[in-house]
Amino acid sequence: MRVTESAQAVALEEARRAAVRCGELISVEEMGVRLRRPRQDIERLLNKGRLFSIDVDDTPYIPAILDVQSKFRARLWSICELIQPAHAESRLAFLMGIRESLWNGSALDLLSDEEAYRRLLSAARAWAAEWSRTTVLLLDGHREAEHWREAPLFQAFGEIDPRYPTWSRASRAVGRNESFQRGVVIGRATLFVCKTEPRGRKTVEKRVLLTVADRGTTIAVTADGHSFLLPLASNFDIHDAGKIVRRVLRQMERGGEEVGLSVKEAAEVLACSIDSVYRLLLDRRLARAIGSAQGRLTVTLESVRSYRATAVLRARLEKASGASLQ
Repeated sequence: MRVTESAQAVALEEARRAAVRCGELISVEEMGVRLRRPRQDIERLLNKGRLFSIDVDDTPYIPAILDVQSKFRARLWSICELIQPAHAESRLAFLMGIRESLWNGSALDLLSDEEAYRRLLSAARAWAAEWSRTTVLLLDGHREAEHWREAPLFQAFGEIDPRYPTWSRASRAVGRNESFQRGVVIGRATLFVCKTEPRGRKTVEKRVLLTVADRGTTIAVTADGHSFLLPLASNFDIHDAGKIVRRVLRQMERGGEEVGLSVKEAAEVLACSIDSVYRLLLDRRLARAIGSAQGRLTVTLESVRSYRATAVLRARLEKASGASLQ
């Protein structure tokens, strides 16, 4: 951290302590007293985003301005739910009308007027969208997060509810605002899932290293310190960056290596019928994955890849044997 950033952090922490001392930030217990609700209710409101807290010396404090007249609480809470993608201090600034405000004074002053409240709702949605953008990038080569100056092989972004898990948000972002390079030769690539904040600042949430293996029929995936081999369908276009991103995200959203492949996916990899996959499972030439214990039959990635490799080798030997007899 640079000296100026360190000084700013110290000043911000001292400002928070001052806000506690003067009553602008109050404890969870105090908010419960003011709203006449037990602590469990306050914590539930915090979890839903209807209230929010700011940590001061590792203790959560709630902005006192969130204690409004009971007849306006439902409206305030709906606004708070909309703007929860933003940092707590930014949410407070929005409500107080400090930053990029479309009105003079506090947003809380608009709660009593129906038309003004509707304008506030619209402004809150637009403002929150800047904080809920999920960006998916595929870059050529294995690289660290900070190196992405060149054009990506694939990019997509969308305003996705931040309460979804990271992989689910990434899957939902793909298909929106896409751009990609066609016909590229991909050997190694890095997939980034980022949260984009106002002014374009990116925070990397996931970084996945991808390596094309087995002559383009498999992708080696490394994510969160774990690696596995993902076999691809027999007709998969390895030069389509968008398809690579979608296939990897689908697997990661479902649980990565442990969940394996569905019976249909295994059939696509092996270029056979679904009935054939069931027979191979019964003959134990394919192995069931952990996903089978969750109410659906799935096949391990390794058993599908190994069976395919054996089948390919057998076909080559048969072809060579036939050629030698001619």
